[in-house]
Amino acid sequence: MAKDYALQFRVWLWGIEPQIWRRLLLSPELNFAELHEVIQAAFGW
Repeated sequence: MAKDYALQFRVWLWGIEPQIWRRLLLSPELNFAELHEVIQAAFGW
């Protein structure tokens, strides 16, 4: 069953200037392995 909301995350790379970050809007049903893949894709890894 789909949720009516999303979770918002701000993910940034530590120790980099200028700061590199991404805002992610994610389903609350995402598991940790899927979150890992989303973060890698968001940064182009």
